[in-house]
Amino acid sequence: MKVAVTGATGFIGKYLVNKLTDRGFGVLALGRSKTKLDKTFKQNVSNRETDYSLLSLNEVLRSADIVVHLAARRMSKNSSPLDLGVFLDDNVKITENLLKAAQNNSMERVCNISSISVYSSQNRTPFKERDKAIPSSVYGISKLVTEKYSALFSRTTGLPVINLRLSQVIGLGERSDLIFMKFLNLARQKKPLPIWGEGKTAFDFIYVKDVVEAIYKVISLDIFDGNETYNI
Repeated sequence: MKVAVTGATGFIGKYLVNKLTDRGFGVLALGRSKTKLDKTFKQNVSNRETDYSLLSLNEVLRSADIVVHLAARRMSKNSSPLDLGVFLDDNVKITENLLKAAQNNSMERVCNISSISVYSSQNRTPFKERDKAIPSSVYGISKLVTEKYSALFSRTTGLPVINLRLSQVIGLGERSDLIFMKFLNLARQKKPLPIWGEGKTAFDFIYVKDVVEAIYKVISLDIFDGNETYNI
């Protein structure tokens, strides 16, 4: 079985590609830069450059059986809170192209990586898949749109699509400006951990290797049919 991974040179992508190759899967690592792919993955991986257009994805996915869709634009401190357009281009449109290419190439299933950002403080905790998702950011809106589109696409074409809503992922190699990684780095240096307010704000984190294990189950188990969504 051959698995394609979009956004392969990203934080989660590198862990996932290494696990899949260790488990004996054939892997197609997809990304915008062949140079970066070749620098990241030197053995046992087929590196394919793509601009994520439908034409390009139709070509690079030709030999794949399953695709894990990690490529996405994330929120950053410089993101405009109301600039939805950039996320529609980089998240929604690419997901549309990917699903169409997967269908065109008769792939077995798609694992679409979504986010816990489809929920907000207006949702009760713990979050449950059957709850109505109420995003509080344009990024969360874009991820929810990819889920709704995948459900429509799956019902219409029969292509199984599994959405995984990830909590904030932590681990070695994640961005150092994120709060958990920043605290780890300060702790290593035995420096104080600065907090805002009374320090009562809570976040939900998940370790990157646990995320990879969840994705691995989606790839390796034959129990999925249609469109399903899981909180991870």
